[in-house]
Amino acid sequence: MKDRNPVEYASAAEALRLIVLRGDGLTTTAIEILTGREIGIRLLGQRTLRVAETVREQSGETTAYAGFRFDADGPLAGVQDLNLRLGEELLIRRVHLTDAAATVYAVGEVVAVLNRLPSAFAEVLLTTRTPLGKGLVAAGIAFTRELRRWGGYPVGGLAGTLGPMLEATSLVPGRTYRMVSLETHEPLAVITEWFAPRLFEQAGDDPEIP
Repeated sequence: MKDRNPVEYASAAEALRLIVLRGDGLTTTAIEILTGREIGIRLLGQRTLRVAETVREQSGETTAYAGFRFDADGPLAGVQDLNLRLGEELLIRRVHLTDAAATVYAVGEVVAVLNRLPSAFAEVLLTTRTPLGKGLVAAGIAFTRELRRWGGYPVGGLAGTLGPMLEATSLVPGRTYRMVSLETHEPLAVITEWFAPRLFEQAGDDPEIP
């Protein structure tokens, strides 16, 4: 029997989903290519946190994790990938990736280790809305992206934001990856992203979406 290539049976929407989830490019750039629209960052909130033993133990397993709450302590996605040390300072940020019409295509959660970044750039992150990835590139900080997990992520409280038909228990395309310094080889940040299903459905139905 002839071997089957599973790619031959994937829909256009599924192929696009895999390209984004398993790729190592900038998320904003990928969404701009899929939608043909300029994508901006809307900062929903951020805070800093000093690493204690409780923080180092919080894993935020993606099988049940659906985002943190700014008004309460709780698990953070991917902190087990940061090799945290006691006393380090974290920047925790949540953003919407939107177009000019305020359509939300993804929600991003960033946990960055501030003391592993150049002090000037850490100050920029704390005082501006600079996206982490584009900011690192602009600052000339050499890094690589490492995909840690990807697949269906529970949407939780983001359901209304990412799609009108979604419920808290719904799964949406998601991924967790970390940025690692090419100079020190230490993890700089871990990013978890939940994508709106409409991003892939629209692009898959009409590759020339305006």
